[in-house]
Amino acid sequence: MNVRLPRLLWLLLGALVPFLLDWAVGTSGRRNFEMQAELAVRLDGGDPLTLAVDLAAQHTEDGVELAGTAPLQQFHYPWKPTPVEADFWLRLDQNLLDSSQQVGRSQNFAASLTLKDTSRSDGRGGPPLPCRGNLVVEELRWNEEALDAVSLRVDLLCTSSGPDLAWGTGDERVWMLTGPVALVSDGATSATAPR
Repeated sequence: MNVRLPRLLWLLLGALVPFLLDWAVGTSGRRNFEMQAELAVRLDGGDPLTLAVDLAAQHTEDGVELAGTAPLQQFHYPWKPTPVEADFWLRLDQNLLDSSQQVGRSQNFAASLTLKDTSRSDGRGGPPLPCRGNLVVEELRWNEEALDAVSLRVDLLCTSSGPDLAWGTGDERVWMLTGPVALVSDGATSATAPR
């Protein structure tokens, strides 16, 4: 019995080696980081509201997904919250995160906005609104394989169906999102970014 136990342990360790290597290779070169967006949000060109939201990062095969939820607030002091809660989602492609990426306009991203009226008793929100527009890389700097500085600026149009809930009928609504998205800290969250 004593002779078989070490053999079983070695067999078990041998079976685990591929999984451990896969984990080590998959996590090498990734660094934790946290970002924050402070966006002016306008519906159909009306008065702005503010969306100040912390964005948690999650590593994907081809980049990083940033997502966060916060209430829309009044644009002017005292910045009271509105009954509308917004989910902002931004995917940065690996090409954008590449250390050789030059500052300037980039199309290596995708974004969406989801709105929920918290005053509704059913607690339901609308579907994610697809966003298109521009993302400008103002600064992107790596330091010893970790993100040292990231400063982006978004200028997006997110379109929703109008009161008739149908597309292409001319009553669609447009949400404009403009403002900075910046690195808050490196290594502050459990999310990971590829490098």
